Amino acid sequence: MVKALNSGQESKNDAANLVIQSYKQLLYGAAEFEESAKKIEDIYNEALAIYRLSYDYARSKKSVKYCGFAWRVAGSALSKFYAMNQSEKTEKLILCSRSVLREVLN
Repeated sequence: MVKALNSGQESKNDAANLVIQSYKQLLYGAAEFEESAKKIEDIYNEALAIYRLSYDYARSKKSVKYCGFAWRVAGSALSKFYAMNQSEKTEKLILCSRSVLREVLN
């Protein structure tokens, strides 16, 4: 990722996106979480490992900007994992698309 971010301004975003996509492919075995055929428990464990490593690195560098890597790579899995754990502790989980939520709230 460091090498990607040190490239030219225009190619910096493209290089960073390629790095993110390659890590998503490693994590999910697919381009996105929703397309994955891997066991959900394995994805959650690996997503949590990415989260912990990213946050430990950010803490060592004393810079929150390094936390974004975990969310760009494993954000979908981390969000679903969090929602699932919260629903077990409190009430049932309700899934809702952004477009429906936007329509209801506007």
